[in-house]
Amino acid sequence: MEFKNQTSVILHRLIRDKYISEQEFGYNGFRARLSELRQLIPIESQQINYVNEFGHSSYYKQYSISKENKSQAKQLLKKINK
Repeated sequence: MEFKNQTSVILHRLIRDKYISEQEFGYNGFRARLSELRQLIPIESQQINYVNEFGHSSYYKQYSISKENKSQAKQLLKKINK
């Protein structure tokens, strides 16, 4: 599948993968694209806590789409990737 924009790539990965995180994408607009998608379909998030190499506590978020919402997400992907 050829993707037309960042939103379609992010949505495809949400459909395909169990989780995605901002760390996996080099897009400056990752959070903006995710916010746009959240207006259209339910996207769940989970905070992952970790300690970095300097001993500082930090976190990042993982995002996912439930199995119940995958078919809705696939329809949306077809629509936004025209």
